[in-house]
Amino acid sequence: MKRLFPLIILVSIMACAKEEGNPLINPPGQAHRTQYNSMQIVGDFQGWNLNDFDNTRMDLVDDYKWERLVYFNAPQDSIRFKIVANRDWNYAFGTVGPDTGLSGYAEANCNGLGDHITAGPLPQAGYWKFEFNEKTLYYKISLVSTPLGKIYGKVQFEDDSLPPYPEATIRLYRDTVSLAVAKSDTLTGDYEFRNLDDGVYKLFFDAAGYNPDSLIVSISGWGSVNAGTVTLRPRVVSGYAYADGPFVNITVDGDFSDWPAPSIQDTIGDSPWSTDGDLGALYVGHDAQNLYIGLDYSARNNAVIIYINVNNSDTTDGTLDANTLDWFARNFQFADSTPAEYVIAKWVSTAQGLPALRHIISPTSTMEIPAGDYSVYEVQSSLDPTGKRYYMEVRIPFDILYGLGQGRVVPYAKVRIVAVIAGGDHWNGPESLPENAGTNGLGTPTLLENMYVEEIDRDGQ
Repeated sequence: MKRLFPLIILVSIMACAKEEGNPLINPPGQAHRTQYNSMQIVGDFQGWNLNDFDNTRMDLVDDYKWERLVYFNAPQDSIRFKIVANRDWNYAFGTVGPDTGLSGYAEANCNGLGDHITAGPLPQAGYWKFEFNEKTLYYKISLVSTPLGKIYGKVQFEDDSLPPYPEATIRLYRDTVSLAVAKSDTLTGDYEFRNLDDGVYKLFFDAAGYNPDSLIVSISGWGSVNAGTVTLRPRVVSGYAYADGPFVNITVDGDFSDWPAPSIQDTIGDSPWSTDGDLGALYVGHDAQNLYIGLDYSARNNAVIIYINVNNSDTTDGTLDANTLDWFARNFQFADSTPAEYVIAKWVSTAQGLPALRHIISPTSTMEIPAGDYSVYEVQSSLDPTGKRYYMEVRIPFDILYGLGQGRVVPYAKVRIVAVIAGGDHWNGPESLPENAGTNGLGTPTLLENMYVEEIDRDGQ
């Protein structure tokens, strides 16, 4: 008699195991062999939306080989994605392995949360090609084309109509990020920026002995934009003086150990907004070329702002009401004799970033001042281990504040400064340095008439 043995089937469930599709040949609409009806690239850069088929589907370009172009409008440190067949997460290719750069081998059955491919970096904007071989599971990401947008123009000088012209420096910004620097040609005045993505750009023009200027340019369809001619006007230098001591020797690094002492000392913890908005100390000093400001503060989801009055010869700049400004509009007013002419501000949140400096060029508008080299300002910020207390340092050349040339100031120059914590748009704040009545944090209008005075020139020479 035959002896029957029970058949035992062992089923091993493993993440990302070998996967086989249907052995299809030339499915409808395709000219090449494949095991699947379709293939998609789905990732964090498109919201993991499997239903967005038209914008994620891959093309079958050869037997078992798929491709798709994906456009990124900025460099990417890393991207996460899966390759999904048949519009079904059950046929998802990913990996449980480590990051793989821009090529590697995927694994099948990666349909659970995670198990995605992490690739990168993608060092520049442009169209990137994703290739995938469904047989070998090899994938590759490569740059196909870079942005082709261009901005070009010409710089002229009001008092100099024959070449060689002075050399102008043109700085290109997008949002608050510095992208590139160009110099104007001394024979033609021409300049240009290439390989630009679509978007809105700011250009800042500067040349020694001339007033700076700026303009805004938009690019679409990677087109070329003629920004036209910018004419720089000479600075009128008359009745100037030079800074007197005592001087400070400050390195802008977010470390206050090189300051002699705070100009105004306060205590972190005495604000009605607690450590979400409080000022600890204000530092102010100068050397022969620059004004220095330091601020010790604590904030979270609030703004820190420093207003500066220099009473320079530009009678059209400044505002008496910060609530009307196009940048960090807050409910603070100023005395007639001390309008706010410059503003340093930052919104303090989990996303770190440096404060920015702007010139208040009219009662309602501001102009950004780019940071970078000796002729423009420097700013630095540091954070203590608690994650809430910040230390800001700023260096602003006198040439920015007065426009009289390097190291020059108006006779008997005095700089007035007030720092505040503020809430959202059109709100006031709980505290200022120096102290001002009305900084109650309730949103009501607050007059900032008490400002710290830094005497720059004492003898008018």
